[in-house]
Amino acid sequence: MQDDPWKEWIRKAEGDYRLAKLASKANKPELYDGVCYHAQQCVEKYLKAFRVYHRRSYKRIHPLIPLLEDCLEIDPAFEFIRTPCDDITGIDQFRYPSDFANEDDAKLALRSAKIIRKFIREKLVLPKLPKGRKSAREKKSR
Repeated sequence: MQDDPWKEWIRKAEGDYRLAKLASKANKPELYDGVCYHAQQCVEKYLKAFRVYHRRSYKRIHPLIPLLEDCLEIDPAFEFIRTPCDDITGIDQFRYPSDFANEDDAKLALRSAKIIRKFIREKLVLPKLPKGRKSAREKKSR
């Protein structure tokens, strides 16, 4: 474990984000579920990273709205990402065999994750990343 546990959350979130983007670019129906799942996981981990960054505990839960509410206790500006959190909430249901994501689900999930990721990265004062690159700050954390 590194000195700053929140960076571990960022690293995991970025992995999920990249997987969602890769699966989305393939544009194959059998990967839409994966896009949704990894987009939701990215958001969940970014929300938890924000809590840990502020030396707050986080709930060991997966629903996004309670995690968002926890972040609102620290920064009311998180209200800005409520709609994308609502949009992606429950989208990880596609991990189960009875439901399958379609292209629109995948696009909505990735778009929501992108908005939330950008918002939280700005709150954590993390640099914008060129495609496929890690920031020097994140590289140091290894």
